[in-house]
Amino acid sequence: MLTKSDSGYCTTHEAMAVQRRMPDLRPNANERGYGAAWQRIRERVLKQWGIPMHAWHDYDVDHDPPYDKARDPDHLHYRLTPRLHGEHASKTASEQGGWGNPKRHE
Repeated sequence: MLTKSDSGYCTTHEAMAVQRRMPDLRPNANERGYGAAWQRIRERVLKQWGIPMHAWHDYDVDHDPPYDKARDPDHLHYRLTPRLHGEHASKTASEQGGWGNPKRHE
């Protein structure tokens, strides 16, 4: 059966449509403080911790305390630690209120 639905599914099968993500309304990465300078710092941290280059795509570099461009935009004033992407996402969500978690107050 053909459909004109934007989802690409007819009314019988519309439940099979993949849920799309909400649009990311945040400023771009550079505006949030993660531009070219941050990429150089990230590479240095991953090298210092002995993470092999072929695995870099699996890692994020975590700020402790959480990065706040307004409070202190210099990444080097934070403790920087590599974390697997999933671990970093969970930590960030618990601190910043993502995935339905309440936002922690410092």
